[in-house]
Amino acid sequence: MAKDLLRKIIPRKLEIGDGFIITSQGGISTQCDLIIYDKNNCPLIENDNKQRFFPIECVVAIGEVKSDITKYQLNEALLRLKNNKKLRNDISTDNPYIFYDGNKTIFDPINNTQDQLITFLICNSIKKFDGNRLVNEMDEIYSNDNEYYLRHNLILSISDGTMMYRRDNKFSFYPTIKGNKTLNSILPPTIINSKDSKKNSYEHIMGFLNYLYMGVSMTSIMYPEMTKYLSGVRLRNSFDENDN
Repeated sequence: MAKDLLRKIIPRKLEIGDGFIITSQGGISTQCDLIIYDKNNCPLIENDNKQRFFPIECVVAIGEVKSDITKYQLNEALLRLKNNKKLRNDISTDNPYIFYDGNKTIFDPINNTQDQLITFLICNSIKKFDGNRLVNEMDEIYSNDNEYYLRHNLILSISDGTMMYRRDNKFSFYPTIKGNKTLNSILPPTIINSKDSKKNSYEHIMGFLNYLYMGVSMTSIMYPEMTKYLSGVRLRNSFDENDN
């Protein structure tokens, strides 16, 4: 269901799959529920069990999908996303861009927000949820403050709200902007009072979809040098014809 919904809002050049992310340095992710990738340039790599492997250069976002989760399960999921997000550091600065939204730059996933993976989590609810408390407890989940840029971009809890960030009183989906930390923030469901009853609006869901669309639209896509992925195959010494 989540995959079908997201497929309706992402740009047409992108597709959604599931499987594992791999890097030319031998890195591999945990299994990802949702992988958003560049369908025009991503090679098809599968094993005998039909498990799919996506070169990191073509991946723009990864997500986890849960039902009702505890705070402990949320912690585990966010740390998995953090470790998988770090795989973009394996991309060589020599790899040319297929897509970059802006002026040409050197690939730098630590300082360049557009060179980072977008990471997100979707769940039905977080048990014993307290939004104000949770946004102040993120530092307990992410113990290494030097890797602040690797934190999640978006969390959507259908029942509780959308967690993202704020900077200068504006929402943001990046944990850092130009090296500066943004503040954890939450957009809760809006309660609408009607004559019959109180009901939730879906403003927080629309906010999540809007910022996810922006994130995947802006994330850079690199050229995957497949010779580096082929097991045991490398371009070694070459011989050219004689220059007569």
